[in-house]
Amino acid sequence: MAFTKNFSEGQQVVLVDFVKYPDESYLEYRIGTRINAVEELIQKFIPAISDHFERSITLLLKPSDISETIPERFAVTNEEEIHQAIKKIEEFFLNYGFDWLDQMSYPEVLEDYFARSKEQIFQSNHSVYNSFRGAVLAKLYNPEDYPVLKQVYLEQIQTNTMTPFSIASFLQLLDYLEKMEINISS
Repeated sequence: MAFTKNFSEGQQVVLVDFVKYPDESYLEYRIGTRINAVEELIQKFIPAISDHFERSITLLLKPSDISETIPERFAVTNEEEIHQAIKKIEEFFLNYGFDWLDQMSYPEVLEDYFARSKEQIFQSNHSVYNSFRGAVLAKLYNPEDYPVLKQVYLEQIQTNTMTPFSIASFLQLLDYLEKMEINISS
């Protein structure tokens, strides 16, 4: 299940996964923010399934990445445990989640998160996409630091055993960004 809330630059997203097994099931939440300008720009340089970029999210984290007060996922075996998990998630959203979503809806704050959290960003399953996103965020929303940050993202792409195709695509993106005029209103 996906819940979205639109804002001027994109969407706030809450994803809920419930995976049922014979003995135990798992309830997992992820929250994130999509910045349309970033996703639309990177889609020109990363080949993907046709509708992937319509659903892509600029930053998607587990609540446990935001607060240590909540587990990565909930193991549930009965209805009472499901209700307890939902109550803990509600508490998380009231204490941390909604505020985090609102903060990350400002592209400048999201860019700062990418710049400060480089290690976490590059260790994720989507490190190639995140390198592209980080470079675009820096160019659009932090042009003063862009020259330094683009080099950091380039080094990460080169050292994280990316395919030659990914490296070439990233270099094409950087070339495009260098020539791009910024027309984003703040």
